[in-house]
Amino acid sequence: MSWRTWRRTFRRELGLIRQDRNIITVLMLAPAVYAIFLGTIFVHKGETDIPIVVVDNAHTEISRTLIRSLDAHQLLKVTAVLGDFEAASKSAEAASSSLT
Repeated sequence: MSWRTWRRTFRRELGLIRQDRNIITVLMLAPAVYAIFLGTIFVHKGETDIPIVVVDNAHTEISRTLIRSLDAHQLLKVTAVLGDFEAASKSAEAASSSLT
């Protein structure tokens, strides 16, 4: 399809849309209706107790306080506190292999 044919078709369709008030109404209201409809699907959806694993390399009072704060948060649940990244990597590999 050439550019000229496409442009002529586009202008013709715009003219038809301008003449029909029903099409204009649908073009104006449909996005709002869709937004409201899709928004209501997720209104009451909330994740809680998302399991996380914390790697604590520092082993300091500040890191322990941070871990307690994470565990106290309503959305998170600390499932394990590991001492280094190697242990965390092995834990992640074991968890992913058990899923498959």
